[in-house]
Amino acid sequence: MHAQRLALLVAAAALLTVASAQGQSGNAPGQQKKLLGQGYLTAVDGHLGESETEWNLIDSRGKTIHSYGKGKAPPAKDRNGNGLQVGDQVVSECTWDNVTQQCSSLTSSDYQLLGNPLPPPASGMSQKLLILIANNPTCLPNPLDAGITIDQVRTKYFGADGTGTAQGCVARTVSDCSYGNIQMDPVNSKIDFVVPGCWNTSICEGYYTIDGFMRNAATAKGIDLTKYDRYHWIVRGWNCGWSGAAQTPGTVVWMQPWGLDTVALYQEPIHHYYRWHGYGATATSNGASVEYKDPTTFMGNGWGCPSAPELATMGWASAAVGAGNLNRDTVRAGPGFTGPFNLPATYLTGAGAYVRMRPDWLPNYYLSDGITINTVQPNRNLYFAVRVGLEADYRTAGALHDRSLNIHDVQADRDVDPLAVKMSNNRMCNFTTYAKPNTRSVLTRYQLVVYTGNFIGDKQSILPTYFCRYSASDAECPTLATPASSPKPAAPPSAVSAATSQPPAPVSCTPAAAPAATPSSAEPAASCPVSSTPAPLRRQREDQPPMTPMLPTKPPKAPKRPRGAPKPPRPPKKRPGKKHRKSPPPPPQ
Repeated sequence: MHAQRLALLVAAAALLTVASAQGQSGNAPGQQKKLLGQGYLTAVDGHLGESETEWNLIDSRGKTIHSYGKGKAPPAKDRNGNGLQVGDQVVSECTWDNVTQQCSSLTSSDYQLLGNPLPPPASGMSQKLLILIANNPTCLPNPLDAGITIDQVRTKYFGADGTGTAQGCVARTVSDCSYGNIQMDPVNSKIDFVVPGCWNTSICEGYYTIDGFMRNAATAKGIDLTKYDRYHWIVRGWNCGWSGAAQTPGTVVWMQPWGLDTVALYQEPIHHYYRWHGYGATATSNGASVEYKDPTTFMGNGWGCPSAPELATMGWASAAVGAGNLNRDTVRAGPGFTGPFNLPATYLTGAGAYVRMRPDWLPNYYLSDGITINTVQPNRNLYFAVRVGLEADYRTAGALHDRSLNIHDVQADRDVDPLAVKMSNNRMCNFTTYAKPNTRSVLTRYQLVVYTGNFIGDKQSILPTYFCRYSASDAECPTLATPASSPKPAAPPSAVSAATSQPPAPVSCTPAAAPAATPSSAEPAASCPVSSTPAPLRRQREDQPPMTPMLPTKPPKAPKRPRGAPKPPRPPKKRPGKKHRKSPPPPPQ
């Protein structure tokens, strides 16, 4: 640790020496090299109505060291040829214009990379929010009037009673969607009015100009900024198209008063940990993916919690046993099939909640070396997860994708390891489609057939899912009825420790010949025989059994708890969403 700090100090001193020497050399009149400082590169992405990302150099608390301004992005590499990305720790300087009091240019020689910190951890967080409402109606040409009251803001963030437990308030939603990993502390947070100086309200002023005015107004009112670790500025962004914005990574959120009624209220706090928006096709996009248009998540334009690929990257969900890396070796070709994976709806838990698939059986998935993922013809990985409009996802009830297997695709070369995804690499998480229960769905682009059974479990929120790949025609894969006619599996395994057991290989089999059945009445009700190695259980629950066979009628009773096994938690009675969503263990390696 001491050696690392010493290296950082040496690097900063070296760049300072270079800056001093260059400042004494032949710069244009009124211009000189200026050391801006040591900090972290952060970005506020261009939103609707804007086209430019605004970059900033911040300290570890998100405070501005230097605002580069709109349209002034750092170069691709530093002075030593190292790549520069959002979140990097750097020493930064620039050619300074004494007339405009701004950087006139940013080149590779102005940066020295000190480190590539991992994205901020999205777990174990208790946030103390400073929420300030700008209120200066004297500003011209457009007033900075508040447009909202403190009580209205408190209700949006912490509910009418201010405890953060009301369904739909930001604190409850973020806690539930993160399975308790991110908490907002209502007791040690503060909501207040401030009177900032007037910025230029005739234009869409820069985020960091607004940030500076709000910090100065807080200090003038005697507010100690160091008591808080998140800063939410509610301001009128005249002539701006954004409803909300956030540093990525960072600690600052900007919200318009009217934006508190949009999904941006939930989306922006997540941007501190996850940069990107959700994509989806629209009725007029001719199948092309459009940013913000994922209807399943508030990271797009929906009201649900983050989607499976988003949950995976933030570490809030793990793959089902044996389903974190399905590929040509584990997804059987027709007439075989693989499954079932009994996927719980994500409102229940993040443990074992999704299937991740690399369709590397496609001829152009790899380049000729058979190893490198083809990016010339972009390839996509697939994520499968179940969404049910209850508890944290209550506002999605009745949507087309409700009570369905939701399918997303992401850029494959940036999805080698979901937990290693960098803020600089947009996987373009795209909503592909959905599959209702008891259906056989063909994903032609991926030469894949997806089967779903009927919902099982006490809350009818666990959906058995199977897969089959094909070469030329989906007719190579079984009918919907075939999985139901497969041999019955062995008895459900007893609870064993995940720390001492290895997950079994995905269940795959080649079905025996079976008479055809009407698809509307067929149900892939049973798997082929399971491995003799018992599968480890991440959590034995009353409402979420381990991967067990489906039955054509009602779900089986939970097996008796083995002697010495931990007692399963009881679902809470008053607020099932708050305590029901627990943090999952790390995804299987």
